[in-house]
Amino acid sequence: MSVPSVRAERPVDARTTSSVSTRGTSTASIVILSVWLGAVAYFIAVVAPAAFRVLPERTLAGALIGQTLPAIFIAGIVVGVLVAGL
Repeated sequence: MSVPSVRAERPVDARTTSSVSTRGTSTASIVILSVWLGAVAYFIAVVAPAAFRVLPERTLAGALIGQTLPAIFIAGIVVGVLVAGL
């Protein structure tokens, strides 16, 4: 009577089986988020202080910043939905 041979198989490692499209998707997500976060950081560090420094009244600077913040918020929502869809 012969003993059936059992072939030992290597366990599958998820890191080695990731497809190129998955890596491309995560890279695209990182790039999209980085661009949006960079724009927000630039707005916070440069645009807002410059508006309050250059404009003659604080109310004008506040109005300017108040008009531009919704665009940043909407862009954040769009980026979030886009990254969640990738």
